[in-house]
Amino acid sequence: MDIFSLDAEIKKLILLRQEGEYWDFKKEWHINKADLLHDIICMENNPSPHDGFIVIGIDEETDFSVCDVVNDPNRR
Repeated sequence: MDIFSLDAEIKKLILLRQEGEYWDFKKEWHINKADLLHDIICMENNPSPHDGFIVIGIDEETDFSVCDVVNDPNRR
């Protein structure tokens, strides 16, 4: 998947305003590396034939708004 296709796919998922079997939204980067690893493993084991996505910077509690995570101290 090229960067333009990936960008379009992520935008499409955000517009759905819900999580699904192969994508998950996080408001900010994980503080705990074990929590990040857990989420990565969950996405790897998703039942869908799609690659799993963890989209950092989407706040589900505020209508799936985009959050700035560029300066997040836990950014990986």
